[in-house]
Amino acid sequence: MYLNKLNENQKGLFLQLVYAAAMANGEYVEQEKAIIETYCREMDTEFDPKDATNDVDAVISVLSSISTDEEKRIIVFEVMGLILADYTYDDAEKGFMGKLSAAFGVDKAYIDKCEMLIDEYLKLQSDINALVL
Repeated sequence: MYLNKLNENQKGLFLQLVYAAAMANGEYVEQEKAIIETYCREMDTEFDPKDATNDVDAVISVLSSISTDEEKRIIVFEVMGLILADYTYDDAEKGFMGKLSAAFGVDKAYIDKCEMLIDEYLKLQSDINALVL
């Protein structure tokens, strides 16, 4: 939704980050794959999981150093959207978000607000699908 505000370098790093977030609990489910494909279309770029880095801490560090506070909030929001896409938020995913938010200097209140709004959005989307489809 807001990813077009990122520069090309940030976009590549963001895709590395969301793939790592998707894999945080050891499962890469269809909803997560679909979200990453949507992110790629939105940013007009491509991502191949085979090219993913194993050094997530480095990705987070670089993104943190080259991003403004607004860009960091966008990245955190979009990562949370991916994590919640399968309607679960397990301990591994919470740990990932905790590490990301700490590195980005984003407080827990922001994370909680993101989670609440994304949950509401997913429910509304489900209700609309049930009505229309």
